Amino acid sequence: QAGYVIVSRAVAHADDAEAAEDPKVIHSEMLMGLNVIRVVEGEPDRCVLINLNHLRSPMIPMMLAKRLGLSAAVNFINDIRALC
Repeated sequence: QAGYVIVSRAVAHADDAEAAEDPKVIHSEMLMGLNVIRVVEGEPDRCVLINLNHLRSPMIPMMLAKRLGLSAAVNFINDIRALC
């Protein structure tokens, strides 16, 4: 099937350092992302768009994040490999 796969990763911007110091601001961070765009057969003007993102959020307790974080990252990479 024809289509595109776009893989992205997060890059910290220097201007974000000032906002990171503000305790009133909660930052969630997209670590990795994947976009799959596929043609819909028989529909030349339509496509299917699949988005898959691996996030880090300070709202999740660190104990839970540490336990699930590594396996989530490995599963994310395995999901990308399965799509390609």
